[in-house]
Order: sequence, then structure tokens, then C-alpha cells
Amino acid sequence: MWPLAVLVACLTIVFPFLDLAAVLYVTAPMRLGVVPPAFSPVLRVLQLVRPWVMIEVLLLGVVVTATKLASRAYVIPETALFALCTLPFMLAVVMAFEPRALWHIRETLDGRERDNSPGSVTTVPAVPFSSAMDLGLVACRSCDCVARRESTESSRGALPTPQARAAAQPCSRCGARMHPRKPDSLMRTQALLVAAAILYLPANLLPVLHTVTILGSK
Repeated sequence: MWPLAVLVACLTIVFPFLDLAAVLYVTAPMRLGVVPPAFSPVLRVLQLVRPWVMIEVLLLGVVVTATKLASRAYVIPETALFALCTLPFMLAVVMAFEPRALWHIRETLDGRERDNSPGSVTTVPAVPFSSAMDLGLVACRSCDCVARRESTESSRGALPTPQARAAAQPCSRCGARMHPRKPDSLMRTQALLVAAAILYLPANLLPVLHTVTILGSK
């Protein structure tokens, strides 16, 4: 079952390590007033792997497994189990830190103001009941930078076409693609909602485990 083993290793070992290493790599030099090399790629990797850190799921699986084994064998907890029980709480503290705030700290360290970056917005006219798309703005989901939409994008106030999304302008700060809206957000939400509705009843009504022993099944 090596595909499952690789998936579990990534979710419980590789991705948590990348998360912690990226935070340490970025924050330690900035604490000393230095912007580390490859700042933008590291933060983008951090944004990608953070939702997939699932140490708490591993801990739940270990607890369930130990409970099932306790009726058949003598289970002796070791040092790693106590460390694993503490790790999710430590990771929760790390997860509470918003890495996007580091972009503003970097600009301060570099001596740059956000308004001086190419394509950034200095002032936005106050238009009642207007959205960012109505004002011709696009946003970066990686670093929260907001900029004027280039003329190659879709027309003012219109939904972006697939061609416009493919040619979306890059962020002047981190290089990621900028969009007036999260691409296909309504379709993704509807798909997840339908999937959750389909799985809701089986997840709550059907049995979770089926154990077979020499005394019978239960």
C-alpha cells in the first residue's frame, strides 16, 4: 500500500516539516532586520502546504488504533507518543500566525512603500455599493496585494473569461497570478456542497468499523 504510505508521510511528516522550516527560514532573519533570499517562493510554498498539515488527524488515528489494540495486547506508550500529543498544540500556535503579514514587514525592511510598487493602488474613489471588480481591481491570493487591472483583462465590471484568466497579470510583489475573483469559486462551492450533502447521511448512519475476532464479529 505504498501510495497510501506516501500520502500519509506527506500529510504528517513532509508538509508539517516544510511549514515549520519555511516559518523559521523567513522569520529568523527578519527578526534581525534581514530579508532572506528566495523570500517570495518560500512564502508561496508555505501558503500551498499549510492547508495539508494534518498532524491532528494522525493523532486521532493513533488514539483509535491504541484503543483497539488495548483489548488484544499490552500497549506501552513511548516518548514519541507524548511528543505527538503535544505537537498539534504547538502547530496550532504556528498556524495562528498569518504569513501574509510578512509582506508588509519586508516592504518596511526594504525601505519601500506599498504605493510605490508598480501597479499598486494609492487611492480608491469612494463609490457607493461598488465592488473591487467594479473599480477595476485585482487581488493576489498569495500576498494580499491589490492592483489596477490591466487592459488585457476582461472589460470593466464583467466576469473574467477563460482566456483572461489564462493571461492574468502577475503580482508585482510575489509573482503569483492576480484575479478579480477566485477562479470558478461558485462552481467549486456548489460541487463541495453537493458532495457534502451526499456523504452526510452515510457518514452519520453507516458503521465506521467492523472487527472480526476468533469470538465472532462486531
